[in-house]
Parts: sequence; C-alpha cells; structure tokens
Amino acid sequence: MNDALAHAVAEGDKGYIQEVAGVNLIPFTYLGAKHMATGYDHILFLFGVIFFLYRMKHIALYVTLFAIGHSTTMLLGVYFNIGINSYLIDAIIGLVSGL
Repeated sequence: MNDALAHAVAEGDKGYIQEVAGVNLIPFTYLGAKHMATGYDHILFLFGVIFFLYRMKHIALYVTLFAIGHSTTMLLGVYFNIGINSYLIDAIIGLVSGL
C-alpha cells in the first residue's frame, strides 16, 4: 500500500486516504477545508496577505496565484503521480509571496 505523501496530513487522515477508493467528494472536501484551516502554509500566507498587502487588487492576485499553485501541485500528484518536495513548494510560495 502506498503512503499518503501530502504535506500536513494528520496520521489518522493518512489512514483514511489510503483506504478509500473512487469519488468521495464530501470527505475530501472536509479534509481540504481542515488543511486550509490548520495548514501552516495557508496560515502564514494569510498573515502575509493581511499585514503586507493593502490594495484589494493585490490581495485578489496573491490569493488567486496561491490557489492556482496549490491546486496545480495537488493535481500533478493525484493524476500523474508526480511527487514534489513539500519543503520546496513552501519555499517557492514564500519567495513568490515576498515579491
């Protein structure tokens, strides 16, 4: 059985992810929402947006780019079995957020 290799996935959630098959929209929506509320990358990003961006246009741009980047890495992992080091991704997010 393959390990659940996503970053910031709780041990109990990893077991669930490994056991499910097929489309499970509600449980994975819950797991995604849980990660958004507890994932350190999301929380740090939001603090950066709150404290360093003042124009709504800039906030919308950064939030949109973050969502696209995060979704892209997740889709690459799920559909193409491409693993990207989560520390590298978080470093890129931090670098881009600082620009």
